[in-house]
Amino acid sequence: MSVILILGLALWLWRSKQGADERLEFFWSSSNGVGVLSAVLIALLVWQRGRWSLWRLGGVPLGLFAMYASEAYAAWIALGVALLFARSHPVVWWLRGVIAVAVTATVAWQPWRESLLQGLGPLLSGREGVWETASRLISAFPWGGTGPYQYGSLATPFADRCQTSGALEGLLNSVGGCPVWLEQLGQPWLIAHSGWLHALAETGMVGTAGWLLLWGVLFAGVWKSRWHAGRAVFLLLLTVSLVDNVTLVPSPGYAELFYLIGGAGLGRVAQLETKQGAMVLGLGAGTGGLLALGSAAAVWLLSTPTSLGPVQVQRLLLPAHYQQDEVYAFYADLRLPDGPAAGGYLAVEQCADTVAAACTRIGGALFEGERLQDWVYARILPSYQGESVRLRVTLASRNRVGARQLLREWTVERVK
Repeated sequence: MSVILILGLALWLWRSKQGADERLEFFWSSSNGVGVLSAVLIALLVWQRGRWSLWRLGGVPLGLFAMYASEAYAAWIALGVALLFARSHPVVWWLRGVIAVAVTATVAWQPWRESLLQGLGPLLSGREGVWETASRLISAFPWGGTGPYQYGSLATPFADRCQTSGALEGLLNSVGGCPVWLEQLGQPWLIAHSGWLHALAETGMVGTAGWLLLWGVLFAGVWKSRWHAGRAVFLLLLTVSLVDNVTLVPSPGYAELFYLIGGAGLGRVAQLETKQGAMVLGLGAGTGGLLALGSAAAVWLLSTPTSLGPVQVQRLLLPAHYQQDEVYAFYADLRLPDGPAAGGYLAVEQCADTVAAACTRIGGALFEGERLQDWVYARILPSYQGESVRLRVTLASRNRVGARQLLREWTVERVK
């Protein structure tokens, strides 16, 4: 892990000197993935027993700097959770209680909850929209799901079918572009940005019940093993899975690490008698249920829209026809209620007639204040060859994609 981070940071620093302003990533690993990898390295170095002193001196600062460069906010929060639960100590128990009370009060009292959601909005990077699409797929395939690796092609039918990481895409382009076999896989790397929702989308309620039982048993084993490093890494990855996918494939490297740590922790509760094994299984089933409730509550809270208030549409000029590869201008004149959260994002979206009814943003404009009077530009995706296409215009809060209103939805015909 240290070697990967050193190579990634060297490449990032070199690209920064060339004028690139981007987050740290490394070939198969996205910036969020690098952040998770850095947090795992820190957790292992801090809590694993043994002669790790020299590695700790260099490895922990290396991991912290890589987390900073990757801007992976979920990894920071997950590392904090690992710090709280890796070891048991009276002071830590008191700290857990204070944090639990603070979080409960914040969620329960609406003004604080609104402020929290406004603050978390930019950090979610539009995940609320991804969760909305995943929920539609879950509704369409509630029992058995879409099947393994089928989420991407159904959830994002208009997306680049060869999308990987920026570094890997650059490597592919240097050798002649995306290979046909990779393009035909149809977005196998796309995820629902929630392990819980991804399990529901691809395996349905039946499959997810099995996943939750497995996660619960592994959690119970790691917790009872008193293996502090394993407990820290397992909890870290489980926390990240609320907003990313590190407990199920596709997740290059991290899902495997999750099950390796969980299995090793379960193995440390070794030579269980039948009665003890049944107890761990029962504890695992109960823990799995709690994980389901916690994951569902977290996703619900983070995606709960805050109110935009009434929007006055003064004028909205929309085209009735389209031509391939041409950029179209939409004129919008909108007025929002004045307030501290005034302003928003007007998006033009292209929608697919699939079971998920997925929509992809093809244009938009960001504005501040209570009034938008401007031209908004959009282009029908070049990969689309249909005779007609369904478009819609939505208005979202600047910080909360979940606070979104549908202003217009219509169908445009292709110019003959």
